[in-house]
Amino acid sequence: MKTITSSELGGNAENITNQNPAATLEEPPTEGGTPAREPIPQTVANELAIFQEARVDQNVETFEGGRKLLEIIRVARPQKTSWFRSHPKKEFWYRAFLLEDDRTNDLYFLSRPVWESLVELEEKAITRKLLVPVMSRNNVLTLWPITLGVDGALSSWAESALAAAVTARTDWVRIASNREMGGYEIKARPSDGVEPHWPELDVAQLLRIAFKGRVVTTMDHPIIRDLRGETVTQSGDDRLNSLLGGER
Repeated sequence: MKTITSSELGGNAENITNQNPAATLEEPPTEGGTPAREPIPQTVANELAIFQEARVDQNVETFEGGRKLLEIIRVARPQKTSWFRSHPKKEFWYRAFLLEDDRTNDLYFLSRPVWESLVELEEKAITRKLLVPVMSRNNVLTLWPITLGVDGALSSWAESALAAAVTARTDWVRIASNREMGGYEIKARPSDGVEPHWPELDVAQLLRIAFKGRVVTTMDHPIIRDLRGETVTQSGDDRLNSLLGGER
């Protein structure tokens, strides 16, 4: 393994791995000087402190007779048959600690107090990821979780994934796993004027949709208690409450 340098990532390695996403989440003012969106309710703000007190406005595109809603954002690697672009703004490339449920393959987003406690306990099940928004040519949005080394060292798989993500800022890209090479084969083609349609959401709103029902804010969360070997059951009501915004 080696550490990717700024030159290898087109001068953006520092920005990609160390930038603070919280710096871009303020609501822009309108021309009249008033906020562009209604104030965030205090209850919602408390729930979403981990996402810089952002509230989701799911309206993505308006059609005659109705609206298209963005309700699901998968957290997954791009499919090998899919051409995709990555978000061109580096502040949307978000570092986070995630925990995978081996039984369901679901990824859980860990709040700072939780991941700091788990790091202190030397818990090996959590992983540091770079979440990169990617859009397919069919305008399907996903978050690509690229594994980052705790000390900044990257595996060959992560190196090739980052190279693909950086290239996809300007070109359409496809990737395919190559185990013999120990990384991803990357195919790229110019945009030719075909650009993805990014939703008008900030990074916190994207995260809230992507991790709906899977945000861990306390060490009493069932996924953490299960990780620690404690017997725990989650009722249907608990799961429903979590999906409706009552993350724990």
